[in-house]
Amino acid sequence: MDAASAAALYEACNLLAIADHMEERVNEDGLMISGSSGQMVPNGLLSEIRLARVQAIAALKSFGVSPGQSGASRAGAALAMKRHHGRTPGVRVIG
Repeated sequence: MDAASAAALYEACNLLAIADHMEERVNEDGLMISGSSGQMVPNGLLSEIRLARVQAIAALKSFGVSPGQSGASRAGAALAMKRHHGRTPGVRVIG
């Protein structure tokens, strides 16, 4: 794993840890909270949790890992990349 991939993996893990922490807070406070006028509004952390998870997935995809993607799917994606672009992602040809 090169430095860029390691940094992306670290960032993805950090974002997921932050999302998990915020989710714990939502579990304590509830999905709906009192707004400034006393009305019930969605907990503001919900959008932050979603954003952190989307960014984590983007970080994982930046070096070829996609959550929920099976080994067969990754192999198929690699074959399609090779077929269309003449190379396999993550494989360097030395020569």
